[in-house]
Amino acid sequence: GKNLLHSDEPPRYLKYSADPLMDISSYPLIFHILILLVTEGGLRVLMRMRGFRRLRVGPISYYYHPGNNSSSDGHDSHKGDEDVPIVFCHGIGVGLIFYMSLIDELLKQGRPL
Repeated sequence: GKNLLHSDEPPRYLKYSADPLMDISSYPLIFHILILLVTEGGLRVLMRMRGFRRLRVGPISYYYHPGNNSSSDGHDSHKGDEDVPIVFCHGIGVGLIFYMSLIDELLKQGRPL
């Protein structure tokens, strides 16, 4: 039999822009636009529904939530901590939409995010 752990061929990785999907090797521009509208548009709607504002500093865009000063988790905050913002930075990849449950938990702290 063929040894799967030791292959003579190098591993092959999928490349979004070059590998065929459903036997299509190149995608029409409308495909890219639709994907962008669904992902980026959906994220903007979800973040706005949670009270975030999209802000920009130079080429960097980010979302800001001012917090609500009253923690909904029932714990007393240390004095002054409620004004210290929580900064969440995600890596390059799937985007913020997959972190919505984490963002919801961070919002419960009542601090700016």
